[in-house]
Amino acid sequence: GALPVPRHSGPPPPPWQWPLGAPGGGPAVATGLAALALVLLGLGLGLAAPARPALARGFDWDNSSGGSGAFNGDPAGFYGTLSKKLMIEEIVDGKIVARRSGATVKACVTGIPRSEEMADRELNVAGIGDKAIMYKRKYGKGPFCSTAEAASREAVCPQVCAAACQAEVDLYSSKQEGLGFPLSDKQRKKAKAGCARQCEKRCDRPGSADAFCSMLTE
Repeated sequence: GALPVPRHSGPPPPPWQWPLGAPGGGPAVATGLAALALVLLGLGLGLAAPARPALARGFDWDNSSGGSGAFNGDPAGFYGTLSKKLMIEEIVDGKIVARRSGATVKACVTGIPRSEEMADRELNVAGIGDKAIMYKRKYGKGPFCSTAEAASREAVCPQVCAAACQAEVDLYSSKQEGLGFPLSDKQRKKAKAGCARQCEKRCDRPGSADAFCSMLTE
């Protein structure tokens, strides 16, 4: 009679270890090996196919692809720092000669393209207050700073935040225009308003220093 087929108590062996003399082994082995080859080929093609840089960064740069299409150019982050004093100092020849009640605030803002930030790991993981300093050290582009004085912090914050944010957004737009992607009037208005709003929120908090950020994505 026919020889009994060996029984295994553990999991079945992989296809490449099937004996050719086993019942039904010939066609089954060929089919199994062919399927295995197709799986391995598919994995190889998937690993070899490069990801689109735009999608890898999480942004859809192709406005004709049916994506958001709302942003013409590079999304940006506007990062700022604040230095606050609950006094007004009179400085002559670099020396403080008098102090009086009031508030003095210095706001500095840097616009950083998201593509540059995402491509630079050190810059990407840096804290909000450190990004402007690091960007200047690495790329030579420093923040725009504005200083203002008023009778109170509530009075000076809107003034200094609006000045710093408006100037930096205009500078950023000019840079993008040189690359062929100027901000539209709507985008500039939105960037300035968002930057100033975040700046004022942090400016109104207690403390001598703070940081803020505003993202422009459309």
